[in-house]
Amino acid sequence: MADATRDPPPLRPEHLPDPATIDQPVSLSALTHLRGVNALAPDQTLTFGPALTIVYGANAAGKSGYTRILKRACRARGAEEILGNVVSGTLPKRPSSRIVCEKNGQREEYRWNDDQPPNPLLSQVSVFDHHCASVYVAKKTDVAYRPLGLDLFDQLAAVCDGVARILEKERRALESVTPSLPQFPPNTQPAKLLHRLTSLTDPFSVIQLARLSEADEERIHTILRALADLRSDAPLKRARELELHLNRVQSLAQELNMLSQASSSEVVSALFSAKSSQQDTKVLLDDMNRRVFIAQPLPNTGSQAWHNLWNAAKQYSAHDAYPSHQFPFTGSGARCVLCQQELQQSAKNRLVHFQEANESSIQREHHRATDTYEARLRNYIQAHQLTQQAEDTLREVELANRSLAAAIRTALNVARAHESAVSDALGRGLPDIKGVPAPAIPIEPLHNYMDELADRISDLRGTVPSTAVEELQAELAELRARKLLADNLDQVLDIIERRKRIAA
Repeated sequence: MADATRDPPPLRPEHLPDPATIDQPVSLSALTHLRGVNALAPDQTLTFGPALTIVYGANAAGKSGYTRILKRACRARGAEEILGNVVSGTLPKRPSSRIVCEKNGQREEYRWNDDQPPNPLLSQVSVFDHHCASVYVAKKTDVAYRPLGLDLFDQLAAVCDGVARILEKERRALESVTPSLPQFPPNTQPAKLLHRLTSLTDPFSVIQLARLSEADEERIHTILRALADLRSDAPLKRARELELHLNRVQSLAQELNMLSQASSSEVVSALFSAKSSQQDTKVLLDDMNRRVFIAQPLPNTGSQAWHNLWNAAKQYSAHDAYPSHQFPFTGSGARCVLCQQELQQSAKNRLVHFQEANESSIQREHHRATDTYEARLRNYIQAHQLTQQAEDTLREVELANRSLAAAIRTALNVARAHESAVSDALGRGLPDIKGVPAPAIPIEPLHNYMDELADRISDLRGTVPSTAVEELQAELAELRARKLLADNLDQVLDIIERRKRIAA
């Protein structure tokens, strides 16, 4: 019965004589030890005769060492591993020898190294010693029969062992990587997260913690400004400076609020509506003027230049020539206020006719529409022109809150483009503007900035408890830790992924 626990080695070519040399008689002639075999002296040669050769010597003389070389270089059961001289004080060298043999009477020399395949020619030489005898006598040599296909389990076990070795190598490589993360502020969420970082840590939660908004970024600068205020040597003086700055910012906010209102769709729509009413009444007025003034003896009667002349004559008559009479004065003895000749009846009739036309409802409606349009246009243009004080204040805000100032300047650029589009559309008589965005003035962030200034002024004028400073410092440390986590986010996510692979 075969031993089930044994793993018999399969028969390999080196266990049998080389078929190519089996018909070629081979005999050993000499064996020279070069290096690396036990404690044998180097460059010593053992010569073999054509018949029987007796090798003799005291114990530990080296006889077994030469036999071990032959058993490794030739063919033998129970070949032993050759060890170097461990007491020499130097690193043992690989075993090496030179073997001389005869084949068909011809001398053959072969250099043998323990880490190279043996010479096929020497497979014709079989070596036997007492160690080989114990293999035949004491050890089991049963030939186990295994049905076809049952070797699958051995192969599977070998594959599993191979996979285990590969995985273990990969695990050691993963564990050998030492991350170099910066020092995080203690007692902050990122520091606690990194302390308990495992393969089960959710990467999304890390990403969320590392994500800072513009408000968070600005909050860092706000806290730094507040702490600088609280550490000021002259808090009341600093409070007065902030009050003056706050007053200027409030004036800037008023101008920007007017700009925002003037650019609203309702106001712009009303402006275009007023322009349309002015144009409609102008058409009716021109039609009436053509009917009234077309038959007059002088050209362009009723034109703008003529109306300017009429208004000038009306003013002169009311203030100087006939202040007690309504213009035009056509009573007895009336004279023309321009040529100062006495008016004939036809001239009187013409002046009365002109006055009726100028005082008509169409004329009055046109004047009202024109005044409304010009007032709306004037307000729109004035709202888009910031004062020099507002420009100076905006530069102050830029020094304290760069993101807010950048948002305001962006809105002002949009407002200028919006004003240009409106002016162009009005000049060309278009009914409205399309595709031109109105400026989005950051009113709320500006008010938040003013609230922050008010809080800083209040803190400087009052007594701030030490706990408030500690809370600001703790909040600042938390925000800075999150920012530091964002700067090292890829490395932290890589650590999580590496630990997941190690756990797997």
